[in-house]
Amino acid sequence: YSGGKKGGGGGGGGKAPKKQKAEDPIDKRENEPDLYHDINIQIRDLEHNYNKLSKEQDKLVGKGLVGNLRQQADMLRQQKGLLEEKAKIQEKDLAQQKEELTALGVTFDTYGNITNYMDIMVQYQEELNKLADIYNDIVAQYNAASPEEQEALKERLDAAKEDYELAKKKRDQQEEYIKKYDDTMADWQQNQEEMIEKENEAIEKLIEAFNKEIDVRLDVKQAELDFNEFRRKVINQIKKDDYLGLALANTDKFDSYYRDTDDGIIQKLTDHVNDIMEEAEEIYGGGYSETYGNNMAAAMEDLKNYNDELMSSLEEVEDLVEEIHDNYLDMIDKAQ
Repeated sequence: YSGGKKGGGGGGGGKAPKKQKAEDPIDKRENEPDLYHDINIQIRDLEHNYNKLSKEQDKLVGKGLVGNLRQQADMLRQQKGLLEEKAKIQEKDLAQQKEELTALGVTFDTYGNITNYMDIMVQYQEELNKLADIYNDIVAQYNAASPEEQEALKERLDAAKEDYELAKKKRDQQEEYIKKYDDTMADWQQNQEEMIEKENEAIEKLIEAFNKEIDVRLDVKQAELDFNEFRRKVINQIKKDDYLGLALANTDKFDSYYRDTDDGIIQKLTDHVNDIMEEAEEIYGGGYSETYGNNMAAAMEDLKNYNDELMSSLEEVEDLVEEIHDNYLDMIDKAQ
């Protein structure tokens, strides 16, 4: 009986299967690689090596200190070079972001700064508020409607809510794009400042090495002066009226100040003052000094200090010449 019922029913008597709710597709992951990963590691490693080298400075003197300072200057300029590479990556990144934001109605000034941020944000908010008003109107109708009317309004209500959520998602995304651009722009500006700082630090290290190098040479000459002074004291102890010995000792002392071989203190200081003068003249003429960069103040300060030292040494030489002259006169008087 029941079997016959099945057969007589055919295929048209049953209810059509209820349509299942559509499944949402899975969004592909937009995982942008970090454009700055590799260059940041290089910058970090070089900064680490520079810090180690810098800490060694306090333990060094003489030529070792001069070499360390020059190494620091070289490493600072390597850091500047890496920052320049990073700046190129940033500029390419900013250009791409700028193109995308321009398509969204964002405008920029000649420096790359966003000029209509408030207008864009107000526009986004107004668009959202309109969609919110549409949704809220349907909600009010839905809440006041009968169950049958609610069924008819349900599709419109869901559509209005979806429109609002999609618009909000789009607005949040656009705001995120603007923030990303502003952050990248700020990083680029900071990078530019760091490049200038690294160059200035390198110049300071070169100036310090430049001056330490001459100081090392002067220290050698001062040691020679001290030795000659020691010789003079020994001579005085042996025979205080040996005017020839005193004259010769003072002559040796004079030779330490000024030599035919161009390695006396006077020549060294004169050469150093002349070198600084040339560097300062290069800057004054609008050029770029290898040692001072464009730091005229530092060049003039060194020029004054070493020129004062030169004048002091010349005064000492003048006194020596007078003393040598007196020694020889005393020697002549003694001989008569």
